[in-house]
Amino acid sequence: VVTSRRAAAGVDAESVTHFLVADTPQDYVKAILTVTSSPVVRERLAQAGRQRMLSHHAWPCAMARLNGLIDRSIRNYSMGKGAFA
Repeated sequence: VVTSRRAAAGVDAESVTHFLVADTPQDYVKAILTVTSSPVVRERLAQAGRQRMLSHHAWPCAMARLNGLIDRSIRNYSMGKGAFA
């Protein structure tokens, strides 16, 4: 992935490790050429991205986070704080 710094701010991954950042057209060209011309960089980003997905966004992890949100909402509601406090 090549993305802008602004778009990357909402992502829970690390620049350079999981994706490349570009803010100008010249930066995008450079980053895209880096990925397309270097099998080593392409493989490293692909493997890091896959591992990040498996460790942070696989169903068991996502469901554990969802269960935590639901439990916290129920506790907050029961204590009169509202569901999203």
